[in-house]
Amino acid sequence: MSELREKIGWFNSETQEMIHNMPDIQLIYPEKDLVNSYMQQNRLTNMSYIQQTKNMLEAKNIGWGFNILSIFSVLLIGGYAVLREDISVGILFSMIVYVQQLYSPAVALGETYNSIKNAQPSILRISTLLENKEMVEEADFCPEGSLKGNIIISIPLRLRTM
Repeated sequence: MSELREKIGWFNSETQEMIHNMPDIQLIYPEKDLVNSYMQQNRLTNMSYIQQTKNMLEAKNIGWGFNILSIFSVLLIGGYAVLREDISVGILFSMIVYVQQLYSPAVALGETYNSIKNAQPSILRISTLLENKEMVEEADFCPEGSLKGNIIISIPLRLRTM
């Protein structure tokens, strides 16, 4: 999933850069090479998205299969118990409802995992920014005090006279 997020990020960045620098690109760069590179990256991004969608659908199908298998086994074993008059039909119905309710938290766990994976690149970028030292790269300057404080902006007002 992080691979797809990186590709989408690169693709969005490249798109914004092309739109912003279109006149320069038209003057300097050969358009065919740029378009071919862009289209190739677009295909790779689409293939990654399709693969992620397939993986998510496969996980959902496994979940549905688990749900169907558990309901089937409860019906089979419970039906046999009802025929032997060990349990009533109401208890069998309750067991089926409990099995269906068991499936819901499993789906919620899968969706939570997916949400965390979607947010992981953003969390990584934010933590990288927060851990960044207050020092200019490739320079000898390091601030002695804190770079935090209040900024006061004063703009003189001119009264308009008529």
